[in-house]
Amino acid sequence: MSSVRNADLIEKMTSADKDFRFMAINDIMESLKNKSITLDDTTENQLITNLLKLLDDPNAEVQNLDVKCLALLVNYLAQTRLFLTLEALGKKVFEAEEENSRDIAAIALRSSVIEFNSLKNVSFNSVVDRLMPQLVNILANGPDNSVIEQVLDIVTHMFRRTGNKLEFNYEGLNDALFKHAESERYGVRRRAQQALAMYAEVVDNDQFKTIVDRVYKCCKKYMSNSALLKTYVATTTAICKNSGHRFQQSLPPFAELFLQICNRSQEDDLREVTIGAFEMFFNRCPEAVTPFVDEISKIVIALLSHDPNYSYDDSDNEEDKMDIDESSVDGSDDDEDSDYSDDEDVSWKVRRASAKCVEAIITHRHDLQKNYDTFGKLLIKRMKEREDNVKQDIMNAYLALIRQTRLLIPDSIVPWSLRVDSSCMYEKISMETFNEFINEDESRKKIFDALHEQIPSLIRRISSAQKTKNTKVLEQTFVLLTSLVTTYPASIGSNLPQLSRGIKQSLNDRDGNMKLSTLRFLATFFATHDYSEYQNGVESIIGDVFKLAGDFFSKVSSEAVEAINSLICSMANSSASMNPKLLEQVYNLLISKFQVTDMDQEVKDKTTYGLGFFVSSFGDSLGTQLEKCLSLLADRLNNEISRQSALKALTIIARSDKNFSMASVIPSITSHFGEFLRKANRTLRINTLSLAIAIAERTKPGNFDGVDLSSTFVEIPILLCDTDLQIAQLALRLAALLVAQHPQQIGNVNPVLEAVILLTKSALVQGKTQKALLEFLDVYTRSDVGNKPEFREFVGQFMEYVASWKCYSRPAFLTVAKSIATLARGNKVATVLPLTKELEKFVLKGQTLEIKILSILTIGELGRLCPAVYAEKTSI
Repeated sequence: MSSVRNADLIEKMTSADKDFRFMAINDIMESLKNKSITLDDTTENQLITNLLKLLDDPNAEVQNLDVKCLALLVNYLAQTRLFLTLEALGKKVFEAEEENSRDIAAIALRSSVIEFNSLKNVSFNSVVDRLMPQLVNILANGPDNSVIEQVLDIVTHMFRRTGNKLEFNYEGLNDALFKHAESERYGVRRRAQQALAMYAEVVDNDQFKTIVDRVYKCCKKYMSNSALLKTYVATTTAICKNSGHRFQQSLPPFAELFLQICNRSQEDDLREVTIGAFEMFFNRCPEAVTPFVDEISKIVIALLSHDPNYSYDDSDNEEDKMDIDESSVDGSDDDEDSDYSDDEDVSWKVRRASAKCVEAIITHRHDLQKNYDTFGKLLIKRMKEREDNVKQDIMNAYLALIRQTRLLIPDSIVPWSLRVDSSCMYEKISMETFNEFINEDESRKKIFDALHEQIPSLIRRISSAQKTKNTKVLEQTFVLLTSLVTTYPASIGSNLPQLSRGIKQSLNDRDGNMKLSTLRFLATFFATHDYSEYQNGVESIIGDVFKLAGDFFSKVSSEAVEAINSLICSMANSSASMNPKLLEQVYNLLISKFQVTDMDQEVKDKTTYGLGFFVSSFGDSLGTQLEKCLSLLADRLNNEISRQSALKALTIIARSDKNFSMASVIPSITSHFGEFLRKANRTLRINTLSLAIAIAERTKPGNFDGVDLSSTFVEIPILLCDTDLQIAQLALRLAALLVAQHPQQIGNVNPVLEAVILLTKSALVQGKTQKALLEFLDVYTRSDVGNKPEFREFVGQFMEYVASWKCYSRPAFLTVAKSIATLARGNKVATVLPLTKELEKFVLKGQTLEIKILSILTIGELGRLCPAVYAEKTSI
């Protein structure tokens, strides 16, 4: 911006016309934002002077814009002028005669500090160091509360932003903060509380102890003053939250005092804030609060049922009567407190705080058996709570109990992810294994027995809670149920009819999140239960799931297809008789969706998997429809976008143990393998190799007649490298299968053999990859492949590598030794005997250390795999 333009704008800032003043400030702001303004010392000084004057402008819009402009301008000022500007604002805050002037100056100072991001390399710490004494003076002698609120916000931001980089040894700061913590105005007390908590976080240990001790003394001092006592209890909570690691040393006296407060006070607001402090103690200082667990538990158990203005029916059998009047209890959750019938009744706050405290106790106390005994039944009973917000927190507390139990179960027993895809189709949860795991430890058995005992009453309460019109509560019930079935599989199969009302209500709700939560529960439910356990209840809800599979919202449609896929797998793994009508409905849905082109890719992929699951599970009963399904899937291999999911689906089908043939599509499928393996796409290579292996393991001799396998086999050598051992392992496994089953159709094997010998040099070839390599060599030595090298020549190639490569990795010696022993196992003893004698000579007279090491290892492996060669007495 030119100097002429600057002068023009500065002149307009003093215009009598408010519009001129407004537009001048606005233009300056735009120039500051675009960094297109250039200011000399004179212009900069004039601009600051005018902006400070305009804080007293009679027009409110000009004042507001002026505050924003000042906050931008301070970032362009050098240190000296920046300090002068901020101090001028601070002086105006303290000395201005009119309250409005002090307020607007305080707002401008707050904006300037909070939005400070200097372009002149002025550090924020230097700003704090310069400005803090003035702010402390304002806090100590401030004229009015509105200014104090702004200054407390500034101080809190300074503490938060600087952290412990500064030593806040400012005289009077401590006293000023405690002074305003006892203000008559709630807004000031709350801000002082936040400032004290942040201040305690950034000071050294000695100052921290001084602050905490003073807070404790104030708590004791104001035991009869409810308002101030609540402030200091809340301050304690905030300090514990910000500095839990330091606060834990001071926790015991606070815990004892707060227990006294809860036992003596009948004021709900004070009880709420005190129980909130207990919750924070458990979250931030779980070890320090352990001695007080039992006493705190007694208090929250009593207060969880504290509802003096309402009478509950304790009978489970009559709980439905309570729901008759649900229209007056449940309602929209737009306003959190809209459904409270009595404006003066705040007992719900106490119950809500108690529920959150129970959740914290459960989360941080590891005695699950005691948690189930102490809290389990109580939480289930309190799910009849009339206030929806409290009911949610009670459900969250029981959810924490279930999740803590879930941590006891390893992933090998119940997978953490039960999403159905090609990799987990056959990961059926074995209830026999699950029960063995539970029963092998007595304490673990007691925990799961306690959960199992509470499930019937839990389902009754959830079923009752699902009658609510509150979508958040309804959604929470399905989150709770989902966690339950992953923690205790096959536990609620017979309860599906009891839950069907809530499920149908949720599936037909207009809220997309509600539908998603319900569909996720159903997918998990099907994955953890045998079809025979719920087949009588599934038909009433499955129609709604089918309907949502075509929902316009792709995420809902995707989750619906996920649930259907899970149902297919559950049916496939069950010995129960299938409903032909249900199978037909599932098939028709999948086929119709599979043929839709303009569909979200995630939905399309899951539909493809679903068709793969269905054919894999029921292919032997599809009749003529089988060929149609296989052809549709094989055709998808031509489409670059859909070929990955098609490869997975075909792999699922090829791994099926059902008696049906894939011979009609094998030629078209295998014709793509060579092309896919050449592409530099790792996922595509893995999926292609997985499908090729699945087909090779499934097909019977003769199924590959007329199929050119050489185009696939010729791509294997390039895949045999130690840069990707997963692909190398799959490639070796496929090579072994093709060599064993179809030696005449794979072409020249020597390139693969050379790549295998080269791979043995890698120290990374261990575990599954090494096992696959040895299996290939074993199959190769026993196969009918033509032009196989003689045994001695073959062994010589391995020995030659060791002798010629000076940097040979010693961990690879074992792989080479195992390879030689594997080759020997496939030959006659008479053929191998000369090698043993030669190895003995190498051990004694080998020219290099590498040859000696390899010879010793090979002798050992020969003794393990071919003991017959040492049947006679030898010099070894």
